[in-house]
Amino acid sequence: MSAFIYCKTTFRRLVWLVLLPLVNAAPALAQEGEGFDCDYLLGNWTGQYTYPWDETYSWRAELDESGQWRVHFFNSEGEQYDYQEGFWDCDGEMLSTWIEEGAAGTFVHQYRILELTRSLHIYEFISDGEPGPIYRAVRDRPVLRSFD
Repeated sequence: MSAFIYCKTTFRRLVWLVLLPLVNAAPALAQEGEGFDCDYLLGNWTGQYTYPWDETYSWRAELDESGQWRVHFFNSEGEQYDYQEGFWDCDGEMLSTWIEEGAAGTFVHQYRILELTRSLHIYEFISDGEPGPIYRAVRDRPVLRSFD
């Protein structure tokens, strides 16, 4: 009887070892033609980008369920050099952000979502309808519920 229990337990572990990666990958696989789950954007993200001329910067972004977002930009020495906040919207394929710049007006940025899971966000900046740089961000902290 103990051999039966051992085999049953071993089989269950093996099933989970095979199924768990598929369950985690399911959001990325399900998006073909259906769009991404925008709720995955909620929370805190960090990313880093290196320009073609080898200058690197990083950012920390916070997106909440009320549609507000904040982003802090850091230079290669880790010093904050910019801060922006505004509103965001997602339709499952595109992420749009609005930044109020006072007298300069409102700036809208659009990003095509290339991959979006609970822990990874890969997106492409769109400028005048043309593809631009591709950015990669990873989940920084647990999901935020609001900035308040």
